[in-house]
Amino acid sequence: MAIQDDTTPFAARTGELRHQAQAATRLLSGRSWSLTAAELRVVQFLPTNLSLAEIATRLFVSRNTVKSHAAAIYRKLGATSRSNAVLLARSAGLIEERPAATHAAALNSRLVSGPPQGGQRVQTKR
Repeated sequence: MAIQDDTTPFAARTGELRHQAQAATRLLSGRSWSLTAAELRVVQFLPTNLSLAEIATRLFVSRNTVKSHAAAIYRKLGATSRSNAVLLARSAGLIEERPAATHAAALNSRLVSGPPQGGQRVQTKR
């Protein structure tokens, strides 16, 4: 498919996608790793400012579990830091390009199940 006008939003988005696909291909070529489902869940939280303990709370696992998954992610991606892992994961298409605050809000909305059933309020002890 040839694009006649390179200034249209469609052409710009197509160019961005082509660039992302080429970057992912370069990153993935020669690598034989794959992330587990648990590691993929953790990698989605890496662009946020959440600590490992906060990520663990949101995923309903222990901090040590998140720490182990993060270490495996870094090793598999060849990353030396969290920011480097985020950069490599974005290049591979594992996480989307979006600001950390927006990313955290989207992740939280997926994890929150909504208000209690039947309109009942949850009471806590003081």
